[in-house]
Formats: sequence, C-alpha cells, structure tokens
Amino acid sequence: MNKKVKLFMKSQGSVFLILVLMCLVASLFTDKFFSPSNLSNVLTQSVTCGISALGMTFVILTGGIDLSVGGCIVFTATIGMKFLAEGTIGIGTAVLMMLGLGILVGVFNGFLITVLKMPSFIATLASSSVTAGLALYISMGKTIIGLPIEYSVIGLKKVMGLPICVWMMFALYILSYIILKYTGYGRKVYATGSNRKSAWLSGINVRIVEFSVYVINGLMSALVGIVLTSKLLSSTSTIGNGMEVNSIAAVVIGGASMTGGEGGVAGTIVGALILTIISNAMNLMSVNAYLQEVVMGLIIIIALLFDMLRKGYIFRKPDEE
Repeated sequence: MNKKVKLFMKSQGSVFLILVLMCLVASLFTDKFFSPSNLSNVLTQSVTCGISALGMTFVILTGGIDLSVGGCIVFTATIGMKFLAEGTIGIGTAVLMMLGLGILVGVFNGFLITVLKMPSFIATLASSSVTAGLALYISMGKTIIGLPIEYSVIGLKKVMGLPICVWMMFALYILSYIILKYTGYGRKVYATGSNRKSAWLSGINVRIVEFSVYVINGLMSALVGIVLTSKLLSSTSTIGNGMEVNSIAAVVIGGASMTGGEGGVAGTIVGALILTIISNAMNLMSVNAYLQEVVMGLIIIIALLFDMLRKGYIFRKPDEE
C-alpha cells in the first residue's frame, strides 16, 4: 500500500473525511437530514453512544475490552429507578446511587482483571451476565414507571437549543481530552497500551492504570443509564442492550487500535456521530428495524477490517508476519 495512503489512514483526517462523506450520502437519500431539527436530533441521539464510547476509549487505549457496559447500564438504572419510583429517595440521591453502583461494577471488573488475572474479554462478559441477571431479578422483568417529571430535566431540558445531556457529553469529552493529552495519567494510559512491559520497566504501575480505566468505564455506563432513564422516564429490562458493541465500534471507527496505545477522544466522538448519522438516516428512510441491525453489524465488521488495514495486517507479506 502507498506510504501516503497509509499515513492518511492513520491520521484523524481520515475519520473526519468519513464523517463528511456520511453526511453527504445521508443528504442524498433524504432532504430532511440537514434540517436544524434533525441535526439537533442527531446530537441528542449521539449522547448515549458518545458517553459510552468515551469510557470504552480509556479501556481500549490500554489494550483491554469491556463487555459489561450493557449489564452495568441496566443494573444501575434498575436499582436507582426502583428506589426513585417508590419515593424512598430523591432525584439527587438516585443519581449519586447510580454513579456509585457504576463505579462498583468498574471496581469489580478491575479486580477480576488486574488482581485475579482474568482475560478482560471473559471477565467483563461474566460481569455483564451477573449485573444483567441481578437487574432482572430486582425488577422481575417489569418496566419501572412512575418517576417524577423533574427527573426528565437531565435528558430533555434544553439550554441554548440543546438538551443538558448534550452539553454534559461535550464537557466530558473536553475533560477527557485534557486528561489524555496533557496529564501524566494520560501518558501512562497510552504507555500501558503501547507496550505493557516497557511501561512497567519505566516505573508505571500498569495494574493501577488498568484498574482505573474499568472504573472510569463503569462510571460512564452509569451516566448512560441516567440519561436513558431521564429521557424515557422509565427503566426496562432491555435498557442498554448492545451498547457495548456500539461503543467499541465508535472507538474503532474513530481511529483507535484494538491492540491499545493508539486513538483518542476526538476520533471517538466522530465515530459515535458516524454511527448515529447512519442510524438517523435509516430511520428517515424508513428502513426496517431488523435490517438496521444487519447494517450496523456490517459497519462494525468494516470498522475492524479498517483497523487491520491501518495496521497493515491484511496486505502484510508472509515474511513480515
């Protein structure tokens, strides 16, 4: 492959180019795409995937994977909303409880992976099963309703034309960008993902770094649960289903490498927007919901192939392997 092409594919420019092309293609199929109301909807719809993908970015940068996102979302949402619907606690306490539970799930994942040395894939898959099962047991599979209308402020209340949750997502991305770009912790995250052994030899406590990224992802998952339940004013046993797949896809589309050490939050938010735009365009064109799942699955496959192409795995010669 041409060197210039390789360099461009590895740069953030390629991701932004894909975003622009997606917008142009969507506008060709539906004239409603570039309407102010629809663009506002795209930003609003991107919040859940965007926040979830932000937490996943930290995990993937260290070379790990977290499949417990969906389970964490439904677990935190079910418990928080159950107490809130019963009137046992107020909105502020419910939000803090959900954030605390998200951190607890992250601590559990971090313990399994860094202390018990379980592979992240297996550990988080098991964690997802545990949390989703507990959520089903607590709710008995029933939808939790009867939430106070004031709770919808987080997901639906608009400030300067955009919901509060959108501004919250922007703030989280700015904060995360600063952390990863300009702090010692951010450099440790990249170093751990780039070469774990070298990071350890240079004095970085890679266990603490790995542990922390799962806690961050647990916190982000709980935030997604808060946003979703605030928008719906209810909590179902299927809330957050498949969110881990979308978040991983957004991170990879955004230029991160599944092997760690490469990527960033700027690419991740673009990846989340690309996925949201595709979903939005299919809704505007009235594409069958089941076919939408097929399309999203194919996009994830393409994203992984693109990552392999960027790393040179596909066209690598036998003597280079």
